[in-house]
Amino acid sequence: AMWRLVCGSSHGTGANPPPNHPMLWSNNKHVGRQTWVFDESAGTPEERAEVERMREAFAATRLTQKHSSDELLRFQNREKIAAKTFSPPAGPVPEEPDAERVAAHLKGAISYYECLQDDDGHWPGDYGGPMFLFPGLVVALYTCKALDTVFTPAHKAESLRYLRNHQNEDGGWGLHIEGNSTMFGTSMTYVTLRLFGVDKDEAWIVR
Repeated sequence: AMWRLVCGSSHGTGANPPPNHPMLWSNNKHVGRQTWVFDESAGTPEERAEVERMREAFAATRLTQKHSSDELLRFQNREKIAAKTFSPPAGPVPEEPDAERVAAHLKGAISYYECLQDDDGHWPGDYGGPMFLFPGLVVALYTCKALDTVFTPAHKAESLRYLRNHQNEDGGWGLHIEGNSTMFGTSMTYVTLRLFGVDKDEAWIVR
């Protein structure tokens, strides 16, 4: 099983409502809307193993490298990236490159970002950083008795992975993924974890 990025009108499987869902509407046909969808059947054994390797590598360096660098998105677009029209020149960049060298690097960069562009024209990406928005969503859904409707077991597991990866070395959480631990950030995240069913005696919660 793997997560797939789907954008705009292509969105809508399982617990993820399609664009014509009565509770989900848009004035622009969902252009620019991006969602990661859990797909039980996606990926070959080799692809799933590579995703697990990336997860383990991120967790191993989580205290020093806080951002995901959109690795899953780039992995999903790897065939487009491999077939890009231009590649930047190989080797070290001269201290004073001439106009031709600069143009070659610009073409390579533009070609690379074309590979990440969605069909509707926008560039999807990880809105990483704030840690204080997610707890509010979880608390609101729990209060409305909709938490288990919106968050499937797969969504909960991935949310817990995210929160664990962004736990600071002192055991707390900040207002954003690079922030020092605060009482507000830690208490909000703790409530979120407990609402997701994490036991209060688990070692990473006790910290």
